[in-house]
Amino acid sequence: MFENIFENLIGGRRRKKKAKDKNLYTVLGTKSNISQEKIKGKYIEKVKEFPPEQYPEEFQLIRRAYDTLSDPLKRSDYDLVHKYGGKIEKKMDLAVGLLYHGEIDRALKLTQEILEAVPNSIPVCLFRAEIALLKNDEITFQEKFAHVERLAPRNRQERLFLKKAHMLYEEDYYEQALTVLKNKHQLSPENEEEYNCLLFDVYERLDKGDERWELVQTMIPTLESQLPEDIYIFIRWINAMVDTQRWNEKSKIKTRVKKFLKSISDEDDRWMVLVGLDKECTAYLEVRRYREVELYTEFIRIFDNGEMIKQRLNYARKMVNFTKEFNKIGRDEEIFPLVILRVYELYYEENFPEQDISYLRDGIPKEVLADYEEMAEKEYPKGLRKLKRKYPLIYEAFQEELEEDI
Repeated sequence: MFENIFENLIGGRRRKKKAKDKNLYTVLGTKSNISQEKIKGKYIEKVKEFPPEQYPEEFQLIRRAYDTLSDPLKRSDYDLVHKYGGKIEKKMDLAVGLLYHGEIDRALKLTQEILEAVPNSIPVCLFRAEIALLKNDEITFQEKFAHVERLAPRNRQERLFLKKAHMLYEEDYYEQALTVLKNKHQLSPENEEEYNCLLFDVYERLDKGDERWELVQTMIPTLESQLPEDIYIFIRWINAMVDTQRWNEKSKIKTRVKKFLKSISDEDDRWMVLVGLDKECTAYLEVRRYREVELYTEFIRIFDNGEMIKQRLNYARKMVNFTKEFNKIGRDEEIFPLVILRVYELYYEENFPEQDISYLRDGIPKEVLADYEEMAEKEYPKGLRKLKRKYPLIYEAFQEELEEDI
C-alpha cells in the first residue's frame, strides 16, 4: 500500500543558470593587462574571500570569470568587446549593463546605434545575436550569427562554432545547441576539452544519461597528463554515475579520483580542488542526497580531515542508513499500517513543512482506515516495538512523537 508513496521523495540536484557580469577582470580583482600566469592566483584569492557555501552568487561570478579568463582563446574573445575606444566602448558597456539588468529593448536600441558606427564589429554583432536569443527570436539569431561567420577570418571559425553552441546553451536552447555540436568539423586539440565539456552539459540538460556516460569516459585524463583543473572532469564523471544510477562503478571511480587527489601537492591547487568538491557536496546536502554527500565528503577528507568534516561524514552515513530503512518500511507487512503512516507524516512535517500531506490519509479507503483505527489500541504498541527492533534509526528520529500517539 505504501511502497510507492515516496517514490519521488528525494528530488534531483538544483540547477541554476550561470550569473553574468559585465567586467570579468573586476570580478577577479585585477586589470585587463594581467599576465595569463597570474589569473589562477587571483581566482584562488577571490574564492578564499568568497567561499561558495557562504557566498553562492558571488562564487558563480568568480567561477565564470576564471573559466573565461584562464582560457587564452576565450579571453581573447572577451577582450575584443573592450577594445573599442571612446564613445563606442562606453556605449557597449552601457548596453551590456542594460541587457544583464533585464532591459532588453533599451539594450537592443543602443546596440543598433553602435552597429551604425561599426557595422562589421564581430563582438558587437555577436552581442546583437545574443539579444535576439533573449527575445526568443531564433531566426534573427541565426541571421546575425551567419553574418558574424562571414566576417570572421578562417582561423576564428572554430572559436565561433563553440561560441554559437555556448550562446544557445546559456539561453536554454539545448536541442539547437546539440545540433550545432553534432555538426562539428575536426577540432584542434586545444578546443577538444571545451567541446566535450559543453556537449556533456547539453546532454545533462536533455536528460541523455547514456550519452553523458559514454562521453565522460573519453574525457578522463591519464595519470601522466592530469592537471588540477581536471577536477571538473572528475566531478562530471561522478555526477554522471549518480544520475545514471551506475553505482556499480563507484569503486573504480573512487580509486581513480583518490589517485588524482593525492597527486596534488601545491597548496593553491589543493584549495581550488577542495572548493570544487565542497560546492558539489553542499548542493547534494541541500536536497538530502546523503549517499552522494557521503561520497564527496570522503574525497574532501583527503585534504581536510578536521572535526567538521568528520561530523558531516558521520551524519551522511547515518542518513544513508536512515534512507534505506525509510525506503524499506513501506513494503513491510509486519509493521502495523498506522505506524507506517505516522512515520511518513512525521517525516514530511519535519522536512517539507510547507507541503500538504493530507493525501497520505486520503489515499487509504475510509472503511480500511476505520478498521485500522479500531485495531490501533492493541496493534499500534506492538507495531512500535517491531519498528524499534527492525528500524532503529527511524524509531530514534521520531520516538517522542510516536510514543505520544499510544
